[in-house]
Amino acid sequence: MANPVLFGELFALLQTEWEILEQVVDLAEHQQQALIRFESERIEVIASEQDRLSKTMQECENKRFEIISNSLGISIKEARALTMSELITYVDPQFADSLVNIRQKMSVLVTKLQFLHTVNRVLALRGRNSVKNTLDYIRNERMHVVNTSL
Repeated sequence: MANPVLFGELFALLQTEWEILEQVVDLAEHQQQALIRFESERIEVIASEQDRLSKTMQECENKRFEIISNSLGISIKEARALTMSELITYVDPQFADSLVNIRQKMSVLVTKLQFLHTVNRVLALRGRNSVKNTLDYIRNERMHVVNTSL
């Protein structure tokens, strides 16, 4: 990718994707606290924002694949299969360090996000089971309170 303008576009897009990923990680941290406190309205707002960011990230990815495809003369499918490490081999050495740096930053964020999603999933399942058990207990026809069936 000898064209500095194309590299500039690609790098700006990768920077945007990294910033979006930072926001997604931040939201996952807030989601964890909302799940712990069982703040259902806050959970819904966070889920909506996560959905919006996911769509924005998808748009950025599609644009990135288009830039890579056009600059390297490969198909979109091939561009999608190209990893960041492989992409680095196609850029001028003067730009390689920038890509390595952003790849490392994104890798750290993805690892953190995976951990947060695992914990949040466990918290959400526990919350769902807790609500289900409470409702099952209340619906129990044999339960009597002050001689009145619930």
